[in-house]
Amino acid sequence: MVETLVNSQISTLDALKGRKLHSKEFDKHFVTIYDSGILLFEVKRDAIVTARDLEQTRAWLSHFGERKYLNLFIARTRAEVEDDFRLDAATSNQYTIADAIVVNGISQRIMANLYLRFNKPATPTKVFADEESAAFWLMSFT
Repeated sequence: MVETLVNSQISTLDALKGRKLHSKEFDKHFVTIYDSGILLFEVKRDAIVTARDLEQTRAWLSHFGERKYLNLFIARTRAEVEDDFRLDAATSNQYTIADAIVVNGISQRIMANLYLRFNKPATPTKVFADEESAAFWLMSFT
């Protein structure tokens, strides 16, 4: 894999994610499924996601069977997550192997750490400052 990266123009992050299989844009977020098993859940800038947004995503995922994913959750600038979203994400893991949360700033890091401490997710979950580190960690579950 390293030799392939050296001889190509592909980034390490793109190599880890692999080929894009499916993607969908929702009102407040984007979801992309990669052949590596990574599911990218990207909250749009200034959006506030709720449990309803998570339900929409799960309904869409149901079209692809009962597969579980390595979730890469990214909240863009000034994006927020409501309490009901955090509670649902922590307790429902029908599509989840592990969750990597990439934060953008100190306020998001504080909220992510509070999520880990108080919601106690049922699946392995870790907070990261960059997507590449998060993707490397997720791939340890394959």
